[in-house]
Amino acid sequence: MHFNDMGMKIRNLYFTILAAAMGLIGVVQGKRVLISYPDVSVHLALFVLLAVIPISMLFFFLDAHWYHRLLLGAVKQCGEIEKKYKSVLPEIQLGTAISKESPVKFDGHWRWLLWFVTEKRFRDKTTSNLHSDAKIEVLYKSVIWAVAVLLVPYILFGALEFGHCSLFALIFDPSCRASADTGWHSVIH
Repeated sequence: MHFNDMGMKIRNLYFTILAAAMGLIGVVQGKRVLISYPDVSVHLALFVLLAVIPISMLFFFLDAHWYHRLLLGAVKQCGEIEKKYKSVLPEIQLGTAISKESPVKFDGHWRWLLWFVTEKRFRDKTTSNLHSDAKIEVLYKSVIWAVAVLLVPYILFGALEFGHCSLFALIFDPSCRASADTGWHSVIH
């Protein structure tokens, strides 16, 4: 119970930091850092979004490879005790019952949504069960991938501006390319 409580506290802190990051994006939305030579501006919200990825990775490591391992060790030891005293005290099977009920069957046509889960018991197509290790992956990796996917259009359409042109406009608008070429030409030479 103690290790489970530590894991829940880690996740609560993670969600608090995510909520704070989303709030901070709202606060800094529209604000940007100007780099005058060459003429580049970077929206501050980009820095907040970029920070979510390594923060999520650190929390994933802390949760999955630190506290969760302690919890698994406690559950395994509990299982050994339950096995040893099963004939003396049949009601002691709490850990076994929890381990039996914990996996979630996730198969069928929705399984592709969890393409990023690498846990081998989930990858085994004969069972497709989400065990606790895979559930932790879903929690953190879904945030990491969602932010990574959001970053692409955000960077293309305005988070980075070169001479008041978005990266997308710089690529596809000849007038933006012409104005940016003169600024970058002086930087290169």
